[in-house]
Amino acid sequence: MELKEVLAITGKSGLYKFVAKSKHGFVVEPLEGGTRFAVSIMSKVSSLADIAMFMHGKDMPLAEVFSVMLPHEDAIKALDLKGNNKEEARALYAKILPDYNELKVHDKDIMKAFKWFLILVNNGIRDFNTTPQTTPEEESVPQE
Repeated sequence: MELKEVLAITGKSGLYKFVAKSKHGFVVEPLEGGTRFAVSIMSKVSSLADIAMFMHGKDMPLAEVFSVMLPHEDAIKALDLKGNNKEEARALYAKILPDYNELKVHDKDIMKAFKWFLILVNNGIRDFNTTPQTTPEEESVPQE
């Protein structure tokens, strides 16, 4: 599953997998298990492939953020994401991404990024690369 198929829906916790189009929107299925349901076309829905985190330089796509988080998986799992331990979460985020913009990235953004990362990892999604893989033969073919 690619990150472009994983959706975040405003007003709903968790992440959702795109299943199909419907007459008035589309059908999604919770990644953590559950019943499929229809989402109105009026709902605010974002693909994880379209989300980025603020950095001091260029913004970093969420796929890259998750890739950088992978070596720190155990530390992220040890965090209390349901409690009010925002200082510890911010300190770990700063250790993982030292160039993040402290003024633009809020505590709730950090907590959400950690929660989403854990949902993906717990569902076996560990390859966050969003660019299509090319074979050496495809790279050597000249384009005219």
